[in-house]
Amino acid sequence: MDTGFIGSRHSNRDQPGQHLSGLSDQPKDLANDGRSEEERRPSPQSASTLLAPEIPSADLSVDFSSETEKAEKDQMEKRKSNLLKLNEENEELRRKLKELNDRLEAAERKRAELRTQDQKGGGFLPMQSRRQSATAARRMSERRSSGKSSRRPSIDPTRLVPMDKTSHIGGADDFNVVFIGAGNIMFGSDEGPWNHSFRLEHKLGRRLKVVALIDPAIERATAVLREKCDSFVVSAYQDTRVYKSLDDFVKNMSPRERPRAIIIGSPPMFRGCLQPGKDVEVQILKHFPGVAMFIEKPIATGPYEYLKDGFQIAKMISDTKTICSVGYMLRYLKAVQSMKQIIEENQLTVMSTIARYAAAYEAIAKPEWWDKSKSAGPIIEQGTHFCDLSRYFGGEVDISSVTAHSLEWDENAGQLSKMRVDESKIAPENRIPRVTAATWKYDSGAVGSFVHVAALQGTNYSCEFEVYADGYLLKLVNPYVQPVLYVRRPGDDHEQVTTFPDDDPFFSEISNLIDIVEDIEEDPEAAQILSSYEDAVKTYELTWAIRLASEKSRAAKLKASNEAAKAQQAE
Repeated sequence: MDTGFIGSRHSNRDQPGQHLSGLSDQPKDLANDGRSEEERRPSPQSASTLLAPEIPSADLSVDFSSETEKAEKDQMEKRKSNLLKLNEENEELRRKLKELNDRLEAAERKRAELRTQDQKGGGFLPMQSRRQSATAARRMSERRSSGKSSRRPSIDPTRLVPMDKTSHIGGADDFNVVFIGAGNIMFGSDEGPWNHSFRLEHKLGRRLKVVALIDPAIERATAVLREKCDSFVVSAYQDTRVYKSLDDFVKNMSPRERPRAIIIGSPPMFRGCLQPGKDVEVQILKHFPGVAMFIEKPIATGPYEYLKDGFQIAKMISDTKTICSVGYMLRYLKAVQSMKQIIEENQLTVMSTIARYAAAYEAIAKPEWWDKSKSAGPIIEQGTHFCDLSRYFGGEVDISSVTAHSLEWDENAGQLSKMRVDESKIAPENRIPRVTAATWKYDSGAVGSFVHVAALQGTNYSCEFEVYADGYLLKLVNPYVQPVLYVRRPGDDHEQVTTFPDDDPFFSEISNLIDIVEDIEEDPEAAQILSSYEDAVKTYELTWAIRLASEKSRAAKLKASNEAAKAQQAE
């Protein structure tokens, strides 16, 4: 707070001299009170008084007789008291400001020491304003690794703060970001709450500089960029350039445009493998070593044969110690982290996970969603979130144990009355199932199940996820819109109900990524990536296993039906 401003404001409003200058016009008995002119003259104001000029004691001790004069005296006393109070508050602010400055200076000295240590040790991280010590690097390595056990990384749910309750990360240095993809996931739509650009704008404030927007649809990219430049976040986009490909950006990039993070929101059918043109992760590792990546889920929707490519990419990311987060945002829900906390604090062993995802198909107007050759089907493209939650709580899945059945489009029970796409334009073999039900065994011995249904009309989905352990039921309801957690504990048949208003897992996943890039938190538990690329590949593997198992079941049923028909004809 500017103390000079406070002092001048109150001095202009309530100068004591202005109130006392009218004494010569008062009644004669007050003017001639037996004192000399010198004695009655107010003492001069001290030049050193900033907030509360000293009130001359002689002037305040006059024995007023009229009610008006008494009121004036009371008013003066009140003003003097207010000025003294402001002075005390001002001193307190000065003290706090000094403490803050001391802390900032200490932090800067610490960073300087760490930079010196890194330089002496030969370590160098290009284009990062905050170098990391060996300890910091170790902490980041611990955060990235999810390990092979069923124990998944978790965060204290109290640390997941809503976006409107946080402030921008301080600092004067720009934070360069590259966006790959100019679609809904990056810039938002009416279909859902996803909007990565909005979360980054809030997290980084004026530090955010989007140096490139990469999308082959130049007109769409230019249009969304124009909207951003016409808004209050213009400082983040006024120098953004649009490119058709990552290669174009690499060829034209200046040194000052080197990014610190790359956000990948392009369609999954165009990434997640080693095929040229679909290997954006590999190209980033090649051209931008050490630059953090955020990748939307699922990691891919290509053919099953590309799954092995995903594991190779995961190894590349791990070997290069690249910070990488995949957008399974449900892991960042306060409700989900509360469930993890209950399990960990009570040392529970998960016995079963049960997931159900009922989609409102009437609201799905994208033709590619209904085409398995483009979206890979609803289990892989949409149900992936609940398959991931199942793994998050149950641990690694015995893929060989996965069994599944499906209700297909050509069966009597699979007829839908309110589809908004013309399914006749989709090849029969590529039309999606209406229901898929799967079960499997975890390596721990626990059992998992998942049912995906495309049956509801309107716009609202119906989704639930349950975890069972000895004496406990943890049930998550409506995680996408307004999460509600139901908990049943030993000794009580009633379920405890907890709601989580204003929770934003999209912001939490972005916020944690930036905190790790900035290496802000000293506590390794404070900011963690909850879904690594390797972990996401394993979820992708489970979704493919479910689809293949359902198709195998359908093929076996068709074969049996055909053989029965032939046998009947032979009779």
